[in-house]
Amino acid sequence: TPDPAEKARRSAHLRLVTSLGPRWLPFDTVAAEGYAEIAAAIHRRRPAHARSRDALLAGHARALGASIATFNAGDFELVRDLVPIVEPRRLA
Repeated sequence: TPDPAEKARRSAHLRLVTSLGPRWLPFDTVAAEGYAEIAAAIHRRRPAHARSRDALLAGHARALGASIATFNAGDFELVRDLVPIVEPRRLA
């Protein structure tokens, strides 16, 4: 459980992000190919993790040439060499 200051910071960040409104990106063929690439790389290391939602997000980011911003970088440790991972708390 995060400490109260961390919880307040996360809540403020969530309010900011949600105030921007939804900007959904299509999950198209290019995104699916990115996911396949990430899933294959993960499968070589830890097969049980290859079908996770995090792998799907990482593949989509890779296909877009984007980074992943997360407060839990450990979820993306298996793909850190394939997709840039940004931890907002480290930017402050």
